[in-house]
Amino acid sequence: AGETVGLDTFRRHKYLLNLPGGKSGSYSKNINHLWRTEAVVLQWVAPFVEWYFPAMRDFENHVVVAQHSIETIVAALEQHPETAEAIGRAGRDIHDVFLCPHCIADYIKTALEEFRAHLNISTILDDPEKASAFFREHLPCNRMVEVTSTSLIRAHPDKKLDLWTRKFDERDPAHPCHEGGPTASAAARLAHEWEHEAAVRRDVAAEAAERLAHAEHSGSPALPRR
Repeated sequence: AGETVGLDTFRRHKYLLNLPGGKSGSYSKNINHLWRTEAVVLQWVAPFVEWYFPAMRDFENHVVVAQHSIETIVAALEQHPETAEAIGRAGRDIHDVFLCPHCIADYIKTALEEFRAHLNISTILDDPEKASAFFREHLPCNRMVEVTSTSLIRAHPDKKLDLWTRKFDERDPAHPCHEGGPTASAAARLAHEWEHEAAVRRDVAAEAAERLAHAEHSGSPALPRR
């Protein structure tokens, strides 16, 4: 087996092969990082899918390959560089439409809204008194906890859970069983707004850094891609 290379070096290649799984045999999110490169993404045939895969079109924004086809396909693309470049540029749209931070947030919001409409959840949750009665009937109201840091739980799975949680008091307005119905606290609304703004800033910063790296590598000006 060949030696591994860093992501920065890997992303500079004309063709980027995405293999299923990770080196440890686990699921790999590698393909999610390839769409921004404008290289041709070669997707190895596999039964694993991401939620946005219905938007993928073979030989339009990526190319499906397998053991006995990859060499022939790459050779054909080498004979038609304009086709390869078009596929790479179209692949960028996968990131810009589905995988940028606010794109993912918008998708989750849309999915939850569809789920809510399908199950007609609003008939209960939009009425504070009905919501409170529903939660009191189905939840262990006096034993609920609030997770305060999911990142710390992942970083320190051996630590006691109570270090990253706090008891959720029914008197808290955000508690599902709160008398009169739950309401989002000002702190929760502020945190949500801050997280969304931070995600947008990270996306803008990442694109700026990529343009700069591309300019340094190619010797061309770091102009925005539009």
